[in-house]
Amino acid sequence: MKSSGLPGLQHELDAEYFSRIDAMSFALSHDDGQSSYNYEDADVILVGVSRTSKTPTCIYLANRGIKAANVPVVPGCPLPSELLATRRPLIVGLTKDPAQLVQIRRNRLNMLAHSETTDYVDPDIVRQEVVAARRLCTENRWPVIDVSRARSGNRSDHHSDAGAVSRRRSRTRIMMTATVEDPERASLAAAAASVVLASASPVRAALLRAAGIPITVDVAAIDEAEVKTSLRAARAEPAAIAEALAELKAQRVACGHPGSLTIGADQVLECDGILFDKPSDLAAARNQLLALRGRDHRW
Repeated sequence: MKSSGLPGLQHELDAEYFSRIDAMSFALSHDDGQSSYNYEDADVILVGVSRTSKTPTCIYLANRGIKAANVPVVPGCPLPSELLATRRPLIVGLTKDPAQLVQIRRNRLNMLAHSETTDYVDPDIVRQEVVAARRLCTENRWPVIDVSRARSGNRSDHHSDAGAVSRRRSRTRIMMTATVEDPERASLAAAAASVVLASASPVRAALLRAAGIPITVDVAAIDEAEVKTSLRAARAEPAAIAEALAELKAQRVACGHPGSLTIGADQVLECDGILFDKPSDLAAARNQLLALRGRDHRW
């Protein structure tokens, strides 16, 4: 097919596109209770205890142009006064079966190599958290959605196709947390800033150090699987998923390193409409290699 020579036909840069981009930026900057000063600009605010799918739901909504923020309900910590004073957004509570929460939290701690002897996974304390969060929503007349039955993933059956192509999309996002008033000094400030890599990848760290760039590694604490699942449900392209993950990592880490240059990066491997995550063990790695055997790869 002959090229038309007209740019923008694949992804039309219309008002709807820019609305989704604005909503995505809003969701990332208002994740986990951040930027409470302008909650009135939100369309939806999600409230719930830890691991009730608040972040992935916000990203799912953002991909549809809905500005969503989320606020965690933490035992012993009051909710932001801005949340209680807001009038415009729809505030919705998310809840989940306590037994499921305990299992999800234990898996999370195992991923981070943390001990499980903590209130975070104590069944009785988690049950109290859920009850207290429900009571809070009732007192404020916020509707509550139980996400216990929501599926954590949806993978299609794999069909062999020798002509299929595997695609890996990589994206990097760089955040500067300091504000530079004088444009002429911006490049000097960026050059002098310490560099923080919001990634656990030893390859990315090695590449930066090999280029002579001293870095500090601070791994972003996000659940990549949940974010990927939400974006796939919203029919986001692999490149958009990698970009959203990279930006979310940079946003999450940058706030803890004022004045630093924070780099967030991610990559997504997709084949036959299936996203391949990092293999969890040798058997999973073998299955991935078998699924990709004989396929062409594009970077």
